[in-house]
Amino acid sequence: MTQTILVTGGCGYIGSHAVVELLQANHKVVILDNLCNSSAKVIERIKAIVQIKAQTHADDNTLVNDCNPPRKLRSVFGGNHPTPDGTGIRDYIHVVDLAKGHLKALNKIQQSSEKQRGEKGQAEHI
Repeated sequence: MTQTILVTGGCGYIGSHAVVELLQANHKVVILDNLCNSSAKVIERIKAIVQIKAQTHADDNTLVNDCNPPRKLRSVFGGNHPTPDGTGIRDYIHVVDLAKGHLKALNKIQQSSEKQRGEKGQAEHI
């Protein structure tokens, strides 16, 4: 069963990787992005990667600029962290692994829903 998945922020770095994985898994994808931190050019790059012809539609009434006002971000660099070298120690995950993880979660939810529908249908026929 092919699902249509809404990817908010689909033109961004993480969202675009998620879109590629979803398309390669034969899902239909709708991208909603206000482009405040991304570019519509990403759609052309996605099309080239997955080698598909996709319909694109931009509606200024839909793509409302809802960026939050800038706020002061905490720095993760510098010498004020109690670590061996004074910088923040972080674990990293590759963005494609993150996108594939979301796809696996989506598939698991779909399988669970199908199983529940099947069990409900069997109960009704008893």
